[in-house]
Amino acid sequence: MKRTRKGMNPRYVNYARAHGKSPAAMLAADRITWPGGCMCGFLLWNSARLAEFRKLRPDCFLDSTLVLHAPYDDWLRQWVNCKLREVFDV
Repeated sequence: MKRTRKGMNPRYVNYARAHGKSPAAMLAADRITWPGGCMCGFLLWNSARLAEFRKLRPDCFLDSTLVLHAPYDDWLRQWVNCKLREVFDV
């Protein structure tokens, strides 16, 4: 998986976007919400997204392991964009 220009994981950036925050603000919020492991929220969120994607594109998985990352990253970006439109267009 490629990193963004600032070295952030693009999946984490989308996680933050989905919550209406910058990556730094999301990390700060998660440090409070998940004091025993600040990445717990991201891991749970990303696992749920992977489960959704697997139903749509089982061809991108070998058993339960994602092997085709680019289609997932594209879908995830579109998923977040759709969720943001739902929030702001209502």
